[in-house]
Amino acid sequence: MEKQNVFVGNLNFETTEDEVKALFSKHGTVKAVRLRHKKGTAFVEMSTPEEAAAAIKQLDQSEFKDRPLRVNLEVSKKKAKAATRDRFKDTPKKTKSKKKS
Repeated sequence: MEKQNVFVGNLNFETTEDEVKALFSKHGTVKAVRLRHKKGTAFVEMSTPEEAAAAIKQLDQSEFKDRPLRVNLEVSKKKAKAATRDRFKDTPKKTKSKKKS
């Protein structure tokens, strides 16, 4: 089974489900939208994998409500955490400095 669920990140926090649906409807049939207001993200289920691919190609890094969208295929939480961890693996950790009295 090919993927047809799309992750949308960096949404304006005031974005509505209807606005997301209207945006993605330009690229195919939207079956469902799950909006996460507190995180500024959404998950959009497209009708076919081809429609999902078209939406990703057209909308990734596009401006929507003054913000550049991050649009890609939805991945499992486990894979998302691993990708985030790997992305920041070589970043030096902040250390707390001890105050001298």
